[in-house]
Amino acid sequence: DRQAPEGIYALTPASLNPNSHYHLALNINYPNRYDRNHHRDGDLIMIHGKCSSSGCFAMGNSQIEEIYHMVEAALKQGQKFIYVAIYPFRMSEKNLDAFRRSHWYPFWKNLQSGYLHFEQTHIPPFAGVKGARYIFQKRGRDLNLTQN
Repeated sequence: DRQAPEGIYALTPASLNPNSHYHLALNINYPNRYDRNHHRDGDLIMIHGKCSSSGCFAMGNSQIEEIYHMVEAALKQGQKFIYVAIYPFRMSEKNLDAFRRSHWYPFWKNLQSGYLHFEQTHIPPFAGVKGARYIFQKRGRDLNLTQN
């Protein structure tokens, strides 16, 4: 809808909203540190049910139930956060090259490094923010995006 953010976000226990007007909801914690460093504002960007939204990620109730309960179970078992990667399109070299003149190209090129790591390994990289860029690591210290 050209309103939802793109980037890497982190679901935490505080993200869970079982009492949402939209059936169930997960707050992606927008804006994250990257967004704040780029003076982006807004809040309450959710992944939720009821298939209707403006700026959020809406889906059917059965789909959000499945996702919500997996996230809830992982967090209850001690996982500190779950990354949500939001990309504008499949970030292959060919697809990205088609947008090389876009003012979003440098941002998308930065996101592509995390995307390609996952596509090659099927393991999400650790993600964080350093200055005005996302950084991605194969392993190492926690780069939790929810830290200030």
